[in-house]
Parts: sequence; C-alpha cells; structure tokens
Amino acid sequence: MDLELLLTGTEDTVQAAADALLAADAQALERSSTLLRSAAAALVQVLGPAGNPALTPEQLQRLRALNTRLLQVRDQLARVAALANSQAASVLPPTDKATYGASAGAGARIYRALG
Repeated sequence: MDLELLLTGTEDTVQAAADALLAADAQALERSSTLLRSAAAALVQVLGPAGNPALTPEQLQRLRALNTRLLQVRDQLARVAALANSQAASVLPPTDKATYGASAGAGARIYRALG
C-alpha cells in the first residue's frame, strides 16, 4: 500500500472522528473509530515495527502531526466517555447488589399459580 495514500486516509479519518466528537454523533464516531483502528494497523504494517528509515522529511512531519492530532482526539474521547458515565450515573439509580455472590434471601422462592 502506498504510504501517501495511507497517510491521507488516516488524516481524513482522524478529522472525521474529531468532527463526530464535536457533533456528539455516536454512530459516526463508532464508524470513525473502526476506521482508525484499521488505519493504525495498516500504518504499522507499512512502517514495520522499528519504523521505516526511508521516510522523507515531509512524511516524517506528517506522521508527527498525525500522532499529535490522534492523541488530542483520544483525550477528547476519554473526556466524552467520562462525561457520559457521570450523566448516566446521575440518571440511573445506584446499585449495590452484586450480580453473582451472596444474596439477601435464605434460599430459592417457590411461586404457585393462583387457582
């Protein structure tokens, strides 16, 4: 795969994720995050685990800018997730009951049909 096309596509995907965060569009953000994961995997495959020493200065600058932008989007996503968790906690009642473990009752209850 051509590195220039991959960089351009990844930059567009990062921008789409940032736009989805600003617009609070969950579906677009989900699509963008899936594309970001695949783009990151493709970048690793193209560059290799140790990086590609044959990068031009322009490509290196674009990779650094992409890294910075990706870190910003990741931090914004973490803030949005924390805000969503706190909003959900304020709407939903707190629960102290464990799904599994000791129950408050002594045993199973048997219910009988009326009649």
